[in-house]
Amino acid sequence: MNILISVPGLKTIPVGCSVGGIMTCECCIKHSKILKIKAPYSGRFKSLKDVAKEKGCVEEGGCWSVCDYYPQIQGQLRIYGLDKYDLMIYTKLGIQIVKVTFNE
Repeated sequence: MNILISVPGLKTIPVGCSVGGIMTCECCIKHSKILKIKAPYSGRFKSLKDVAKEKGCVEEGGCWSVCDYYPQIQGQLRIYGLDKYDLMIYTKLGIQIVKVTFNE
C-alpha cells in the first residue's frame, strides 16, 4: 500500500485554512484524510500523555478524543470536503496520533 501526502497550502471558501497535508492511499483516493502535526515547544520534553492532556485531548478506553482543537479540525474537514483527520502530536519523547471524524 502506497500512501501519498500532498501539501495543498491555503484553501479558501470564503473563509480559509491550511493543513499539514492530505494523506491519500494510491489504491483508494476517495478515502483521503487530513494530517495536521502539532509540536508544542512548551511540551517538547514532556510525556505525550501530559502534552495531549494539556492540549485538551482526552483518553477514554485507550482512544483519544480532541477538545481544544475540535472546532479547528471540524472547520478544516468542512472546507476540504473530507471526513477523516489525523492530529499528530509530536514531542522529543514520541508521537501520539488522535483520529477524528467529521461531525455535521
